[in-house]
Amino acid sequence: MEGHETGDWELLKNSLLRKWGRATPLRRYWEENMTQLVQKSIDNQGIQTNVQYKKFISEFEEMMDYFTRMEYSNLNPENGEPLWKTLSAELKKEVTKELSHAKKLKKTKDGKKIIPNLSTLKIYVEEALVIVDFDGEEEEVITTKKNVKIQEPVRLESQEDAFRRAMETCKREAQPYPRSTSPNFPEGRMRTGPLECYYCKKRHTIPDCDDFARDYKE
Repeated sequence: MEGHETGDWELLKNSLLRKWGRATPLRRYWEENMTQLVQKSIDNQGIQTNVQYKKFISEFEEMMDYFTRMEYSNLNPENGEPLWKTLSAELKKEVTKELSHAKKLKKTKDGKKIIPNLSTLKIYVEEALVIVDFDGEEEEVITTKKNVKIQEPVRLESQEDAFRRAMETCKREAQPYPRSTSPNFPEGRMRTGPLECYYCKKRHTIPDCDDFARDYKE
């Protein structure tokens, strides 16, 4: 092979091509893959959110780019019909409304709507998704508000009852404990007997005892 010994890689490459021919690129997609991608979205009730749209359009454009580079003449890269088929019924209504407002909605002479090309359709699909997502967020907020349980205010009567019970408890705790009494004596008083002088045993006190006074002087 020419170029091998001298290290001339361009010459070596040309020699290889002359001998073996150009390599066939590895086939990445088949035309059926495009149909399967569209059908998969339809089976999932169509594109309804921005996330679903971005996922589909990314895969779709990657396939279409491959087919264009491989010179598939039967596929039109500006055909908007595959994208239109994948839209949900609600999103189709919004897209149609936006196209009509912008005066981009065209029809055949017998009244059939003409699907715009892919680049135009993408613009209005993305605008419609903003509106649909915004409406969905508003509905979610309203539903959340309805589900919030509003607590009833405490009734005044209940507050008064609670205050009265608290005061009664405080009064009970503030009362002194009753003094224990002997069963033989009246409650709260000690039993006392008649006066008796311890010196003469008569009924008077010691200061009034004459016997004690006389004996004390003596």
